Amino acid sequence: MAEANRDVLQEHTADLVDKLHEKLTEESAFARLALDYDLDVEARRWYASTLSEIALLVGDEPLEYVKASASHHQSDSWLYVIVVLTKSMVITSAGAVEAESTSSDHGAVVAIARSALASLEVSAVRADPFEGSTWPGTINVLAKYSGHETGVVFTVKGAESADALIETLRGDLG
Repeated sequence: MAEANRDVLQEHTADLVDKLHEKLTEESAFARLALDYDLDVEARRWYASTLSEIALLVGDEPLEYVKASASHHQSDSWLYVIVVLTKSMVITSAGAVEAESTSSDHGAVVAIARSALASLEVSAVRADPFEGSTWPGTINVLAKYSGHETGVVFTVKGAESADALIETLRGDLG
């Protein structure tokens, strides 16, 4: 019986890792980093480790928001940020990946209780009505959590996505 439960858990975790990978690699710069086969073997391990750690924290909670971004920092390194929102947690990971890394170090994966939300800031609205883009364009929402120095940035495109995210987070304010 215990072995059957372990098999179900392993299958669920593997499915969750696949789902996270699919959603995270929707952002093209992050996909280039996550799938960069020019990276040293050790350097590529960061991604598998990070996905596994996020999946373990998510457990069986449904995913409400999954986004990642990456930028080329120097000729041989990348900076990345991952944000995952579930019913009860915000899970983040941020770090740097070195192309010639000799270790598989990566940014810590941190879970924060959504109930710790202290403030929300709509920090950027980018839409140019003269260029034919629709309102509101891309919106960054900065969420600050009690006990955490840095905030978490949620990025959404379009009014419907922004409304849903802001309404969800507004509910976390109490």
